[in-house]
Amino acid sequence: MGLDPVQILHEIQSMLRLLPWYWIVTGIHITLATLAAGHAMLYKRDSRAALGWVSVCLFFPVVGLCCITCSASTEFRHMRAN
Repeated sequence: MGLDPVQILHEIQSMLRLLPWYWIVTGIHITLATLAAGHAMLYKRDSRAALGWVSVCLFFPVVGLCCITCSASTEFRHMRAN
């Protein structure tokens, strides 16, 4: 027989209850900070700007990710215009 999706969701939920919430938040923080800092290092031409973005992304990952996404879309529009 196949696995019941509801049963799978209940299993995941019971596993998350055993894990303290702060570990989940820490994992999300580290993942977002790493992704945003990597994006800044790869796509910023000026090394000082890249260092600034990396520091923002590491200390404020959610805000840094939103800001760098908005900045990247603005830069992309400027590149397409030229």
